[in-house]
Amino acid sequence: MNARPVTMSVRVAEFIDGLGYVREVTIEATCPRCGGPRGWPKTQMMSMGRSGRDRREVDCWSNPCGHVDAFDLVLAEAEFGRAVLVEAGVLPQLPQPQEALCPS
Repeated sequence: MNARPVTMSVRVAEFIDGLGYVREVTIEATCPRCGGPRGWPKTQMMSMGRSGRDRREVDCWSNPCGHVDAFDLVLAEAEFGRAVLVEAGVLPQLPQPQEALCPS
């Protein structure tokens, strides 16, 4: 069985002044809302220009937990780190792992 990676590289859409760009970023491989695993990225074509004719490949995924990752939050996580977004109140604080009920 393959171990789940700690981080994942994805290509996401970024729109600046109405023009679309693709950025490859590295993010944590866990859901920022609940800590469960993020879904595996799949390539999808996305319209990037004003005319809709400029199409580029981006990565999309569905998290098994049902939480949705938006491209803008994925870009913010990659740029600032998840801890900064939690501190700013953009993302929730995940519960800390509890100590074992039965010490060894």
